[in-house]
Amino acid sequence: MGLRIVTLVVSVVAGVGCPGIGRADEPSTASSSGEPSGIGLSLPDTAPFGPPRRGEWRIDANVPQTLDWQHVDSRDEPPPAPATPYRRYAAHPYEGGTGGYVLRGSVGADERPPGRLHTGRFAFEGGQSGPAQGRAGLALRVAFWRLGFDASFASHFTGSGTQHRPLRTALVVGSTNGLIAPVLHPKLMWWIGGGVNYVAQAGGVRVGPNLTSTIDVFLRRPLVMSARGDVGISGGRPMVAGRGTIGFMLKSFELYAGYEARRLGDLLLLGPMVGVRAWF
Repeated sequence: MGLRIVTLVVSVVAGVGCPGIGRADEPSTASSSGEPSGIGLSLPDTAPFGPPRRGEWRIDANVPQTLDWQHVDSRDEPPPAPATPYRRYAAHPYEGGTGGYVLRGSVGADERPPGRLHTGRFAFEGGQSGPAQGRAGLALRVAFWRLGFDASFASHFTGSGTQHRPLRTALVVGSTNGLIAPVLHPKLMWWIGGGVNYVAQAGGVRVGPNLTSTIDVFLRRPLVMSARGDVGISGGRPMVAGRGTIGFMLKSFELYAGYEARRLGDLLLLGPMVGVRAWF
């Protein structure tokens, strides 16, 4: 009796197969007639599970009456393209709710970074340069990415513009410089460079070398703080100048006020100023 039971179990095991169960890379053991040998499972023509995800085992419903498993190997997919870092400029400080002026981040190979590669600003200001002297000046700075240049001049005059005290230009000072930006941060820009400065008086024009440095800080909307320093030689005499301003942004325009001090040899010119800058 026991021998008959063992023989029956061996026969059943030898005759029953599950060839449809296995990995996708293992061949099925279906019979030559196309019918699966042993016990199979019947599946619908389309699997309701959607496409297999990475690293997931799935039933292959395209094999009739068999149970196959597919494994999606992540090595079959190409690696993602590396991100490219960028630094660009907004149209003006705090544009569109940005936290400053410089836009910094990274984008994919097929993505276009926001902002622009160029920046510029133009300023007109007026103020005092002494107890009986006034000052009116213009300034321009343009740059592409980290390279740029600036030019500025100011006319210092005496008189009140009346018939008895007509306006007379005492001297004109200015400079032109090439610039580079070692620091471009959303809250801070630092420009350094060099060029020439000039001083024009009734006796002629004196020209000499000049070094300059400018810092713009964007702490919080709508504030913009700027500081500039210049050192050079004009007509064989040392020239040192420093100024600082604080402004308020109204869209692309900055209304600012500040103070400037300039020494030309033994001549000292200092006083407050107000002005407007257009960022572009």
